[in-house]
Amino acid sequence: MLTGRISGPMMPRMVALFVLGGLQGLLGWFMVQSGLVDRPDVSQYRLTAHLGLAVLIYGYMLWIALALLHPSTGAAKNATARAGLRLLVPWVFIVILSGGFVAGTDAGLTYNTFPLMDGRWVPLGLFDHTPTVINFFENTITIQFTHRLFGIATVTAVLLFWLVHQWIPVDERVSWWINALGVRGDRPGVAGHCHVDLRSTRAVGGNAPSRRDDLVLHGDPRAARHAANQPMSAARFVYITAESRDEAVAIGRALVQERLAACANVIDPVTSIYWWEGAVQEDAEVVLVLKTQADLVTPLTERVKALHSYACPCVVALPIDGGNPAYLQWIADQTTGASARSDR
Repeated sequence: MLTGRISGPMMPRMVALFVLGGLQGLLGWFMVQSGLVDRPDVSQYRLTAHLGLAVLIYGYMLWIALALLHPSTGAAKNATARAGLRLLVPWVFIVILSGGFVAGTDAGLTYNTFPLMDGRWVPLGLFDHTPTVINFFENTITIQFTHRLFGIATVTAVLLFWLVHQWIPVDERVSWWINALGVRGDRPGVAGHCHVDLRSTRAVGGNAPSRRDDLVLHGDPRAARHAANQPMSAARFVYITAESRDEAVAIGRALVQERLAACANVIDPVTSIYWWEGAVQEDAEVVLVLKTQADLVTPLTERVKALHSYACPCVVALPIDGGNPAYLQWIADQTTGASARSDR
């Protein structure tokens, strides 16, 4: 600017770009600050705002560059392509923001099966939070589910857009934007640069088929963060019923000693009403609650079946959606290495 190489209409654009860069730095600090309060985990709202502004700055830079490299012709032949881009580009921006909430809450670490989530098309707990709208920003199940839907819709729309414009001529400027979406270029069929990273971290068996994954839109999954700091942790509750207190204590002690569980709680007595051999039964039972890790559910279940007196013992694993990070870390520490020992 001082040398006069940037002048005319380009001057205010450069100033705006400089101001946006400064705002991005301030917003970055505002985001980091949220992770220095109660726990080392930034706010998903601030992270998404930081990501959104970065994308806007990047898009603004591309717009400035294209204005210089490929001035707009306003050709009528571009009308259809321009209309499609005006819909697709904002939509991709929304999908990226959705990915920000996935990263900010680590919602991608909840399920790793596709297209089903925990064996269901529509997972349980989708709208557990109130008011309903808060689920889209704070409920990890809803956040991952909607991001999956957005991803499917994006791939579908991009492929349709690419197919349509195989036969519609456009000028170089519009063609560049189509290429930027990854839907048109020298290699038809390459649908963009949208990277989906599916990293399975825990194997789960028994009655809780949930596993963990990381599904992100070419962003930072922060996979190194320990499960204890994540909304959907690797810890699991395992609910078991036994015929007597002695049996429950014996099973619990064996599992804790073998480090298949970190802790066992015996609850006595409970009344159980259930179907068995064609008739409704009612008996006094004892509940055994175990705290373990997701990858230990299968060996734990097999061990319970070996120790239990029932022909078909109740062994049900439930996910732990957050909690005291120190306690969740303790569960992991007490059961570390049990999976490897169970495989021998």
